[in-house]
Amino acid sequence: MSLRRILTFGVLLVLLTSTAAAQPPTPTLVIRNGTLIDGTGRPPVEGTTIFVSGDRITRVATGEVTLPAGVRVIDATGLTILPGLMDMHIHHRPWMWPLFLQFGVTTIRDAGSDPDTILRDRERERRGELAAPRIFACGPLLDGDPPVWGTAWRGSVALTSVDQARAAAQRLLDRGVDCIKVYARLPSALMRAIVEMATARDVPVTGHVGAVSARDAAEMGVRSIEHASGIIFPMPPEVQELLVRVFVERGTFMVATMLVGENFANLPTIGNTRYPFLSLVPPDETRGWLNWRNDFRLRDATDEAFARLRARVAAKAEFIQAFHRAGGKVVAGTDTPNPFVVPGVSLHQELERLVAAGLSPMDAILSATSVAAALLRRADLGTVEEGKLADLVLVSGNPASDITATRNIRVVIKGGAVVHERR
Repeated sequence: MSLRRILTFGVLLVLLTSTAAAQPPTPTLVIRNGTLIDGTGRPPVEGTTIFVSGDRITRVATGEVTLPAGVRVIDATGLTILPGLMDMHIHHRPWMWPLFLQFGVTTIRDAGSDPDTILRDRERERRGELAAPRIFACGPLLDGDPPVWGTAWRGSVALTSVDQARAAAQRLLDRGVDCIKVYARLPSALMRAIVEMATARDVPVTGHVGAVSARDAAEMGVRSIEHASGIIFPMPPEVQELLVRVFVERGTFMVATMLVGENFANLPTIGNTRYPFLSLVPPDETRGWLNWRNDFRLRDATDEAFARLRARVAAKAEFIQAFHRAGGKVVAGTDTPNPFVVPGVSLHQELERLVAAGLSPMDAILSATSVAAALLRRADLGTVEEGKLADLVLVSGNPASDITATRNIRVVIKGGAVVHERR
């Protein structure tokens, strides 16, 4: 063969290979003709069709499209397509997983549990052996001594020295936790040592703080503050303005957990068998919730104490509104299974509380999608775009104008597979 023919053949081979490589993957699922809220903050787009191949979104198109033969097509006409929802503050119970998926929660962050249990479930989910949301886990609460939750529960660790704090952080980092949780009674020096250890390994620290203020925790590098803890409510306007500025400048995430605070403040009214969705919760758990008067946090609560809790809830809502308006990153989290915080459905209740606190419906959606993904530092989650993981929720109604529409779940897709469908 002449040199010219060899070169010509080589060019043709390269062109054929390039053309083959440029072909999009064969779709395995198509969601056709829905209204898309993509999680970026852009307005909803009608007439959107999403192509999924395997566990990834491969194309997002509008208008008329050609549908491939032999592929499952979900007709989303009249429905809204959202990214999979994310609950960024839960505590593991094995009965929760199906409820999350049923209500469109495709990702959770466990903010304090027995590490053996939650890390085992995390690996089982990743291997496809457990029908559950994507699991991100902090391991146990790293607390001071005595720890708030005592020493019997393996989801809490009492620390008394900097050396102990470093050793505890090292063990968790070596086990591959996705985050580390510092807790209410942990002293400043121990918290700083943990943050330094985690930062060196590029693992974020989140805090339910108390002995250390939220401001000091943020300034030492705690990435997110749970419950707006470590803040004294109510506060003078000038103090609130200063705190908001500090948190925004530091890029601190605020996991608001509005619902759980409201529930605690109103237990004398809601803490009974008439509370909705109790039928979804196992009887043993329900009995514990109904027996809330024996919760050590409430044993001595008086009418005046509940009134103070309600005042704190109102002041916290004002703070979250101010923080959000200043550009702060508000994240949706529920703190389930605290009393009457039902897994899955509580995230929708939380979004409604965030809207009541001053977020727009679209911003509330972002708090459980792209902002939550930013907290996890996962660029492949939280939005509906080409190349992202195909976690999707189809609902009836328009959540961008009425946030309660997120409750109207029709189809839930996780990793390209339909995991819940209401027929």
